[in-house]
Amino acid sequence: MGKPLLFLSIIVLFSYQTHSQSAYSQYKGTFIVEAICRNGIVVTSDSRASFFDTNKKVAVYIDNTPKIFKVKNLVIGIAGNYSLIKSKITVEQILDGFKNSIPLRIPVANFYDLLLTYVKKIVSQIDDDDWKNNTIIVTGYENNKAVIYCYDHGQKPTIKYSGYKTSMPTQDSSRQYIHYLPIIGFDSAIYICKQLVNYVSDYNNQVGERTIGGPISVFAYSKQKVYVNKIQNSNYFRNRHELYQGIKANKIKIWARSPTDSTILMEHLKSDY
Repeated sequence: MGKPLLFLSIIVLFSYQTHSQSAYSQYKGTFIVEAICRNGIVVTSDSRASFFDTNKKVAVYIDNTPKIFKVKNLVIGIAGNYSLIKSKITVEQILDGFKNSIPLRIPVANFYDLLLTYVKKIVSQIDDDDWKNNTIIVTGYENNKAVIYCYDHGQKPTIKYSGYKTSMPTQDSSRQYIHYLPIIGFDSAIYICKQLVNYVSDYNNQVGERTIGGPISVFAYSKQKVYVNKIQNSNYFRNRHELYQGIKANKIKIWARSPTDSTILMEHLKSDY
């Protein structure tokens, strides 16, 4: 690829979904790459939120949505129930409130339990059960070492100080370069992480899924400072009402398979209020 590559820890995140029985009952898709390189931690992701119809076909999608989140001294990603059906709130609203309930710095190992405790206080029992089925990825520094904690559907975490993890098979050639980890800096790490997101996005579109795409988010940081913060978040909404209002005011741009699909989505969102 023309540049030295890196050690990768690859995580597939965010199946946007709800349990509504309406025409558009699921939000699916995301690909996030997390890498521990010589200088620190790099996280990249696509930025597409896809709405499926009842036949599990993409009817509407929204790009420039945030999928990487800075929470105090940590950077996280969440896969699963993006919008909780009973509480009608999104990951963004949960995390906004959670940030105000915790100290400036928290240990990586404590984040998951603290977040679960907070969620349990603010949502219904149904939503609490759904939230526990999410996959939550937490990155940060533990004993001065970069670390990735992966909590998959409430199971005990997989902890990575090195190595490589993926929950979506990929044949991208970057996988052969994991032994370069000790010598890879931020720029090369960002380059190859973005290449991998593009690779998966291109394949996803070639097979007609369209669930992964949009501008790529990048967050790279060391223990001392943030190196790059380019998280796509222009389409940020804390609940489905904000999404409805944003689309109605033409502040949130959507792609729709047809005008009918756009209308059905808006009626679905409006029916929540």
